[in-house]
Amino acid sequence: MSTISTIKKTGISSHKKILLTGGTGFLGSSIAHLLSDNGYSLFVLKRQTSDTYRIDNLIRKKSINIIDIDSENLPAIFKFQKFN
Repeated sequence: MSTISTIKKTGISSHKKILLTGGTGFLGSSIAHLLSDNGYSLFVLKRQTSDTYRIDNLIRKKSINIIDIDSENLPAIFKFQKFN
């Protein structure tokens, strides 16, 4: 079953916030594009050393929010952001 089929069957709607780890990798970037194209509010965790070339177009369009786990205070992010 494809990821989007799973998302549709579980009832995750497009107004929900999705936290994606591994979003700069091969599979994660494909999922990021799919979720972004379907209107999801997407937050991608990445390291400073991660190459973002697979999601650069999403970053330029401001279609996703990037959270750099090496420089951000993760507990504070989870305190103020609620993900579905």
